Amino acid sequence: MSPSILNATYKLLSQHPEVVAELSKRLRLPYLETNDNEGNVCFINSEEVRPEFRQVFTSQDVAYYLVGLFDGSAAIEISKENFHLNIPYPQNANAFWQKAELGRLENIWSISP
Repeated sequence: MSPSILNATYKLLSQHPEVVAELSKRLRLPYLETNDNEGNVCFINSEEVRPEFRQVFTSQDVAYYLVGLFDGSAAIEISKENFHLNIPYPQNANAFWQKAELGRLENIWSISP
């Protein structure tokens, strides 16, 4: 994940709690501010867990969702001054996780040689 996209997403979510609240409502999941799985033997928040079994969403999940929506231009979109007013919210959790997976895969392919 590009640090600029992740930083822009984290900044958006920390400065606009209404975005977190709306995403949480639509996903029916609480927001976990950090995504620290190091040393954790529980895999419930791992990317390897199927979306329907996840119990939280993180800023990294939102960043992947936005990359999936904007095809790599996410950093430009997120850093726009009033982006939070026009954020393209998903209709439901399935739509969110599908776009997040698309963004994750796009990120993987952009790193590969």
